[in-house]
Amino acid sequence: MITGGNSGIGKATALEIAKRGGTVHLVCRNKERAEAAKEEIVKESNKEEIFVHILDMSRPKMILEFADKFQQENNKLDVLINNAGCMINQRELTADGLESNFATNTLGTYILTTALMPLLKKNEAARVITVSSGGMLVQKLNISDLQFKTGQFDGTMAYAQNKRQQVIMTEQWAKMHKEIHFSSMHPGWADTPAVRTSMPDFYEKMKNRLRTEGQGADTVVWLAISNVQSQHPSGLFFQGMAEQKVQLSLSEIVKEVAEQQDRQTVEAQDNNNLLRYLQAQLSKQEKEKQVVLKELRTIEKQIYQAEDESENEGQLCTDLESQIWSLIASNSKLKFIIQEEEEKYVKLLSGYDKYRKKILAHKEFIGQLESKNPIMMQLEEKMLMMQKLKAKKKELVADLQNPEGNIIKQVQGEITDLKAKLSEIKEAINEKSVLLIKEQERHAQLRKEIEVQNKRCEAILKRLYCQLNKVQSNKRHWTWDMQQMEKTAAHLRRCLGNAV
Repeated sequence: MITGGNSGIGKATALEIAKRGGTVHLVCRNKERAEAAKEEIVKESNKEEIFVHILDMSRPKMILEFADKFQQENNKLDVLINNAGCMINQRELTADGLESNFATNTLGTYILTTALMPLLKKNEAARVITVSSGGMLVQKLNISDLQFKTGQFDGTMAYAQNKRQQVIMTEQWAKMHKEIHFSSMHPGWADTPAVRTSMPDFYEKMKNRLRTEGQGADTVVWLAISNVQSQHPSGLFFQGMAEQKVQLSLSEIVKEVAEQQDRQTVEAQDNNNLLRYLQAQLSKQEKEKQVVLKELRTIEKQIYQAEDESENEGQLCTDLESQIWSLIASNSKLKFIIQEEEEKYVKLLSGYDKYRKKILAHKEFIGQLESKNPIMMQLEEKMLMMQKLKAKKKELVADLQNPEGNIIKQVQGEITDLKAKLSEIKEAINEKSVLLIKEQERHAQLRKEIEVQNKRCEAILKRLYCQLNKVQSNKRHWTWDMQQMEKTAAHLRRCLGNAV
């Protein structure tokens, strides 16, 4: 248990004990400051068992009530550290009519310690440490005016008298309670809130030589947890983890102050050397930090560039995939168009075959017509007849050369008849020739029409072959483009995977 544990040496002591695993009860007057100190101690020590108790050490009745309640709620107390204190420079009275310095420093410490004696005696190695001050060396015990009712009031001297009273109480407790080890101590002149507010002139003159709060707490922590300390007799006064006299002459006081100043000077020089070394190390680390930060910025820039490239490649891959899907859709559409064109081509080929068959049939029909035409047959008959007539003419010429006259007459009569028949035949031949010419013209026109139709069919076939070749060429080109795009997409996926 540490009284006044929310600031100064009390808080530094609580932190050091908590770091070593101790359970700490902070007895403080101000709740907000106590909770803030608890939070700081828990954070720095990683020790959760830090408890806060709110108590005004200048109120005797409240102290007795707190001690009674604490003993009911707890069955053990190893160490009591009486650290709470005050130095008020004007004489003030508490609500109970007591002088404030005496009520807090002497009476409050006495009541709390004696009230907790039963709980402390349950522990064989219990300790009570009272944080006094070297200022008590300038005061002798004065029990005739404990509350400074007579004479001119001096807060500093009142504080020194209270601290002398604490040392005397420690000595008396050690004689009365052998089961408990009692110690009082002087933390050295430390830079604490109490010194800054209560002794401003002293603080301004000595602030560069004052000890830190942690340094001021070293002796009280040693008294609280050290096994070596328990080997010293109970009731002693300590400073710098060593026993000190409680009565000093003025020369001894001056000598002690001089030695303390020398020690502080040496410590200051050591601290300055350490500070210069730390500053050099800090400068070196700052340079290394700048180099590391520069490298870090370069790496971050590279990371951002890689992320941008990755995003671009991802977008490109997405675009390529969309193009591939578009090409696949176009390919499917082209396949459908090719199938339709092939179907149309097959239909055209079948139509062309039908048309060619019709033309061949028409040619056969024309040939048959030409072979079966009656005019031609009649012409052939007439030709045969002409050949017969020529033969008869030759016979007649031979008969005419014969001197028999009857035959000539008969022949002449027959010739006359034949001439008449021949005229009829010529007329008929002329008529048939006209009809034949017309028929030939009609046949020639039919041949021309057949040739035109053949040319049209050939042109249609050529056009179809060209379209088919073009479709097949486009199909091969699209297939090659799709293969190239698939290769590009695969390469981009690999690059994207490597970038990620």
